[in-house]
Amino acid sequence: MMIADDQLERLLAGFPFPLPEGTTEPDGSFSYWLPDLELYANAPTQAEAQAQLTREVLDYSDDYLTQPSLLYAPNRQHHLPWVLRALLGSSAEKLQRQLFS
Repeated sequence: MMIADDQLERLLAGFPFPLPEGTTEPDGSFSYWLPDLELYANAPTQAEAQAQLTREVLDYSDDYLTQPSLLYAPNRQHHLPWVLRALLGSSAEKLQRQLFS
């Protein structure tokens, strides 16, 4: 089956990325947690933590679609809409805006 990017975008309209939870750690570093995808990032600055979480989402999305153990795991099947959204013609910059805007 083939589907155009704009059609897939419409199908995924009901699955916006949830806003990551952010916190300043006791050591002054910054952490973000994205519970829906169970991804975490920590870095010295807020901007670096945002960039790191963005990379985590892209890396996980690639892994999800190439590793059947992730794609078919019962506790991860609900990740598919966000994985597709992350990979849908997304540059890291566009994805970061989607995650943190």
